[in-house]
Amino acid sequence: MRKLVVGVLFGFLAAATAAWALEVTFPTRSKAQARVIVDELGNVLFGAMPAKVEVTNLPSGCGTVETASAVVDQITGSAVSANVLTVPAGKRFILTDYTIADSNTSEPLVLSDSGGARLIVSGVGSSRFESGVSFGPGETIVLTRSNGMTPQFRGTFMGRLEPVS
Repeated sequence: MRKLVVGVLFGFLAAATAAWALEVTFPTRSKAQARVIVDELGNVLFGAMPAKVEVTNLPSGCGTVETASAVVDQITGSAVSANVLTVPAGKRFILTDYTIADSNTSEPLVLSDSGGARLIVSGVGSSRFESGVSFGPGETIVLTRSNGMTPQFRGTFMGRLEPVS
């Protein structure tokens, strides 16, 4: 029994000596790269939803993305609504920026399409959206006042036209 105990202690001593002889370092900062699979428009197909996706290896022959803007000047007029933009067939419009320069009201302005209100704009000001507000093909984007009165304003609406896949 004494030989077994001495053998086990000798084994632990040898293992401890070998462990102390090894030089172990840990990185002060580790990096991880997230990988996602996206289609040609940057829509995430598999993986985690990142804050921004840049497609760097766009295959040739894919649809092109065009910038689009609409300037609306309805400072004098009596129409109950103002047409901002009609989205072309086969494309969708992604609204990314707007600026309302002049307005006759502090009430919110409502941006809508045939599906109803899509965005409520709070009077004079501007905003930018990273992901944007999407409007489908053939939709007419309309701006009205939230109380139904005549909206009088000057505004610029900017975004991109993307092919519908």
